[in-house]
Amino acid sequence: MPKLLSCDVTLKDDRRTDLKNLFYMNAPCATTNAPIWTNQENFNYVQFQLKAMFEPMYTSYPSANYVSKSGFGIVSSNAHMVHSKVNKDQSGIPLIAYDHMFRCPQVSNTNPLFDLNCTLTQRDYIYSIEHGDNFTVTFNVKSGGFRNLHNINTNSIYTTNVYDGHTVSDTVEFKFDFVAPKHCSEQDSGRTCRSGEEPVTVYEDLTKNPITPRWSGWFDDLSGLLEYRLEAYLLEPNIHDELIELNPLSPVFTYTENDTNNVEFPIFTPPRSGMFSILLTIADMANNTKIARRLVLFDDSSEITITKPGLLTKMPDAEDVEQMVVGDGGLYIVSAIKDTGFLWQTSEKNSKSRIEINWENHFINKLHDDGKLLNKVLPYPTQFQDLEDDGVLRSKKYVAIDDNEGDRTLKEIPNKHGLVKFELNRVFTDDRQIPLLNWEHIPLEESYVITEQLDDGSHVRIWLRATDAMNKTAVDYTEVHVDNTPPRLSDQRLQENVTNGTYTYTSRVTFQASDDGSGVHKLQLALYVGNSSTPKKIHSVSANRNDTAGICEKDPSCNCVLDVCYRLQQIIDFDNCWFLVPKKDLNKSGIVQVTTYNQALLSRTFNLTITHLNGLNGLEEYSGPTNIRIEERLPYGVRLTWDIPETPSCYGRVGIALVVYLGNGQTRVIHVNSEQNSVDVVGLDPDKEYTVSLKVGYEGTELAALPYTFKTAEKENHLQGGIIAGIVVSVLIIFRLLVAIFVVMLRRGHMQPVRRGLHAVSVRYRRTMAGNDFSRKSARPCTNPMYIYGDMDFSDLDSWQLARIDVSLQSIMKSGSFADIYTATIANNGNTAVAKVLKKL
Repeated sequence: MPKLLSCDVTLKDDRRTDLKNLFYMNAPCATTNAPIWTNQENFNYVQFQLKAMFEPMYTSYPSANYVSKSGFGIVSSNAHMVHSKVNKDQSGIPLIAYDHMFRCPQVSNTNPLFDLNCTLTQRDYIYSIEHGDNFTVTFNVKSGGFRNLHNINTNSIYTTNVYDGHTVSDTVEFKFDFVAPKHCSEQDSGRTCRSGEEPVTVYEDLTKNPITPRWSGWFDDLSGLLEYRLEAYLLEPNIHDELIELNPLSPVFTYTENDTNNVEFPIFTPPRSGMFSILLTIADMANNTKIARRLVLFDDSSEITITKPGLLTKMPDAEDVEQMVVGDGGLYIVSAIKDTGFLWQTSEKNSKSRIEINWENHFINKLHDDGKLLNKVLPYPTQFQDLEDDGVLRSKKYVAIDDNEGDRTLKEIPNKHGLVKFELNRVFTDDRQIPLLNWEHIPLEESYVITEQLDDGSHVRIWLRATDAMNKTAVDYTEVHVDNTPPRLSDQRLQENVTNGTYTYTSRVTFQASDDGSGVHKLQLALYVGNSSTPKKIHSVSANRNDTAGICEKDPSCNCVLDVCYRLQQIIDFDNCWFLVPKKDLNKSGIVQVTTYNQALLSRTFNLTITHLNGLNGLEEYSGPTNIRIEERLPYGVRLTWDIPETPSCYGRVGIALVVYLGNGQTRVIHVNSEQNSVDVVGLDPDKEYTVSLKVGYEGTELAALPYTFKTAEKENHLQGGIIAGIVVSVLIIFRLLVAIFVVMLRRGHMQPVRRGLHAVSVRYRRTMAGNDFSRKSARPCTNPMYIYGDMDFSDLDSWQLARIDVSLQSIMKSGSFADIYTATIANNGNTAVAKVLKKL
């Protein structure tokens, strides 16, 4: 009996120019009657392989002398290929495009084999393959035998008998389907969807609950549906803040349903809050796929935060007001006065007031804002396009039906810092409970303008409510008060030369100020000299107030506004030295102008007069530096000294600047501390006359100028150029002689290289300057480590080395032809040192 051990069909697509294999598919003989579905159409090479064997029956027959030769086994084997197409005449009868029998040449009726291994090839299959084609290959193996009859009389072959045995067959059937599954909602589907049939849907696409996708209405006309594959991907922002699957092949959840007629829908909870895309892949038996996508914002953790809490939390104190800046996350009425915490403004009679509210960066859903969860979603990035380009058709992965329905679609959800809605409420009473009714929807911006009829003494409380995409809310409020009446003033007095005052030389202004509407906010003092309209000094202080919590209930003397206690009595101390003027103006009068402001910055002003400025302590007479003179004269610099009076006065605070006139219109300015009584002027030319001016000033006003003229010392005599040249030549000759002696002794073995490692030798230097009177005083021993050449470690740097910026020069000690010697201070430890500064020759 013949037995078909194995058989298979190989379909390939070889590029004809270089024989590169673009696609390969091998299918063995079917163990069932089911066809093999495929969506590939480009084939130009077909190969059939089969293996068979013959199992003989072991019955013995008597041999006859008239049979000269006989044999039994496999006598025929073939592969019958039929390529049929759908007939365009709609008759249902297939159109045969190709029908051919491929035979194995190894066997025949007279050449039976027990074992057969046969490969048959069609190298150039040129027939096109279309959607709906069938490609059937039937493998046949037949057994049989023969015998040659011999004429024993004539001793010749008489005839050959052929025996037909059994035939076994097996089939490989390919069916071609190039059309992906369809959904009833598609225009070319030819069907109408029933209620609830959606490609894929998530009933809550903005949710904090587990995600429950559903789908129905899918079908495939030819090969039928194979499976549903569901994947969930995390969406993340790209460099343009657009959401996309940055890892399009790494889903956070997968599910496969093979029973396409009785689907069990999955339920899953994402690993964290964020934006997710749900991809449903529908595959048919030929591996054609179609993908539908839905978007879901899953958030079970975020909250709306308030960057800088408003009045719902507390009223601002003075420190809070000082730090207020529009855009810092606060909720402010920016049409009101900033200096008083955006709480007060004025109004015009019989007209509506403009009230501008700003809450930039006040409400934030940090998770939605940082993760850009409400931004535009890009299409799913196509995958496996390279396989498609290489010839594996219908292999790329892309979304055919995208999400354009529901609350979260591909489009951006308009938002501000993750918030999708702002509402406003106006309250004109003192009720601080969150309103339940009358919320007004306002534009999705972080500022808004309203107009209200506000009279003197009235107020309006502005509530804001922010809502995010998950319908969570946060509420805060601010308010604005109207005051159109300036403060009241009385009992204004000036006290000159107060003892134990705020300053060394103090005068004082006292008066009473009150404001029932908003309270006295601040006091401003301006000082004028004589008839000048330009203030000499402007000084502001806070009004007399007490911010202690609950003080209004305890102190009946308080004038309380918004739980702040404002005192009636006001005091301003000022420094007599603020009137510091040139000595020619000390006999002039002074004006003290005081302006009082309320919280709405309405003001009242009064003036007080000082008859003569020299009647103020510290300004009796000029007492600045005097008696400028030379203390030490050198060829390249001088030390200037002056006297500072021991009696303290306002002139002890002046700034001193020494102006050196160098000639040719050039000057040098040296700034000196007011407590310093000398300065070193260096870098001058010898034997030259210079003019200087010691200028005394205070806050930009020149009070006095002391001129002085001096002459530098003559240049010191030094070695002449010829003598210096002779010394240099002599030293070079001696050095060469020593080198020659060293080389000779080394070659004769009288000297050996040092091999004991590193040895430090200290060498002393002493510098003398011929003809210099200061040479013996300034010459001092100094050491510098020198190392014998050998095993030297050049990485051992001297730790005492300092950079120029680490040394601060103080005063000159001596000056020579080539350098100046200074006392100096080391920056990092304050130690005193001596610094030598070389001159430019």
